[in-house]
Amino acid sequence: MTLPQALFMGLLQGATELFPVSSLGHSVIIPSLLHWAFQQSDPTFVPFLVLLHLGTAGALLVLYRQEWIAIIRGFFAAAVRGSRPASLASFSKAASNPFSPAHSWQPVS
Repeated sequence: MTLPQALFMGLLQGATELFPVSSLGHSVIIPSLLHWAFQQSDPTFVPFLVLLHLGTAGALLVLYRQEWIAIIRGFFAAAVRGSRPASLASFSKAASNPFSPAHSWQPVS
């Protein structure tokens, strides 16, 4: 894979990561559609995809660092108080439903 191809794949990954599309899928399909001259069976392809996803995860951690800090502080504050924090799994399930009251939830400043 050439540097321009890798940069294109990185930009595509970053632009589509937060949309409900398969980032791995477009990483496999786009090179085939564009007839790029590399084999996906090449031993460097999977490590490239892993690094691409790690880069995206790192960028999202940096972008949303204030939210992550607030979540972590809230968790430890609840642990120190001895209270049981709200279940993040049940909240995320409710928040993913657009008709749920939790969908319009806004953090308290």
